[in-house]
Amino acid sequence: MQAEKQILSVHGTVMFDDVPESGIAALKQLFAILLRGRQSKSGELGRYLRSALTSPVDVFGLAYRFYVDKRAGTPREGPVYIGVQAEHAPNPDSRVTLSEARDRLGMRKTRLDWRVGELERRTLWEFVRTIAGEFERLGMGSFDLSQVAFLDDPLAWVQMVHDSAHHMGTTRMHESPQFGVVDPNCRVHGVDNLYIGSSSVFPTGARSNPTLTILALCLRMADRFKQLLK
Repeated sequence: MQAEKQILSVHGTVMFDDVPESGIAALKQLFAILLRGRQSKSGELGRYLRSALTSPVDVFGLAYRFYVDKRAGTPREGPVYIGVQAEHAPNPDSRVTLSEARDRLGMRKTRLDWRVGELERRTLWEFVRTIAGEFERLGMGSFDLSQVAFLDDPLAWVQMVHDSAHHMGTTRMHESPQFGVVDPNCRVHGVDNLYIGSSSVFPTGARSNPTLTILALCLRMADRFKQLLK
């Protein structure tokens, strides 16, 4: 489908959410406060505890599934979402520059200009429509496309986009110094002993978490260093 429709790499994840104000939702909030040290407002602990105790059957079922079956506590009721991650196309207008503002050490702060465009929008829209069609074709349920109507609006959809906390790009890998900062061995063009082992060398952000690829690049660099030092 990607080749046929000429779109970017994309994938989705089914996400089950709890019914708002339910006992299970209250229990999860309670655990977040107690186990993760999350800050709570005055009276919040007591309110969550009371809400959790109003649904003993659901709470016991969740605990059994989590501690005995060793499975995630997927709620039996509540909304079901599709979370979509898509590659973003390389764009020369997307860049990191230095601003005139300075930090407490007097260093110039960075300015991020991240651009997403029509190809990313069309990729998301084609993916969602395909998923919706397959759900109905297989009799698994219906997909409320009105929830993603913002994908029809070239401006509104950009407001819904967010990153996944993985910084990539700015020292792009390419065989030619004209089009990249590092060569295929992650060596900076024109500098014999300077290498970059980072997702900053990725030519594109792809659509998956980059950690394993970063490790693979660094392991390959380590092997190369061992050969050079011999």
